[in-house]
Amino acid sequence: ALFGTNVKRVPSLSPETFQRRYRDEVAAEVAGSEAARRHLSRYELNLRLPLDYRRDRHAIEVADAGFDAVDVRFFASEAERAAFDADRALAERVAARRAG
Repeated sequence: ALFGTNVKRVPSLSPETFQRRYRDEVAAEVAGSEAARRHLSRYELNLRLPLDYRRDRHAIEVADAGFDAVDVRFFASEAERAAFDADRALAERVAARRAG
């Protein structure tokens, strides 16, 4: 099972600050967690390229919805995803890092 989340930064953060904090804090918290070791098959963080903030969209591209990253999690099954999501301690730590 594949689960992806589009992530937007809060307007008070620059793209550079958001990317550094999301990569070094939020993604590191997820990747280093016991829940990840038990339930994730693969974890990716795809950050928006700096140039992408300044360029015009090509006609065949989807409209820019302002997302700054995609957090992608791969699970062997839907049950593994549910078990990962049930880890409330991890969810609380990630929420605190996102808010901070």
